[in-house]
Amino acid sequence: TRFQIDAAIQPGNSGGPILNKRGNVIGVAVSSANIQAFLEQYGTIPQNMNFAIQSTTLMMMLISNNIKYKSSVQKELLSNSFIAKEADKAVVYLQCIY
Repeated sequence: TRFQIDAAIQPGNSGGPILNKRGNVIGVAVSSANIQAFLEQYGTIPQNMNFAIQSTTLMMMLISNNIKYKSSVQKELLSNSFIAKEADKAVVYLQCIY
């Protein structure tokens, strides 16, 4: 249900899409490695060791909660700049204040 990514995740990036070279969403960023635990156990700090939930798991959650979504598959390789521009149009920042 999860996979490891080496892209940097900054505070507030949880919930952001993980895109492949075709611009397809393959997951959503959810967490980073526990740096303190690594430091205590191994004496080193992991670099860019972060985790995402697989898109198939997300789709199952949407289906089980009767949430409608659109799906398509891009097959052509796209430039990083094009992917970034297109993703920027589809992503919104949500801030929870409690």
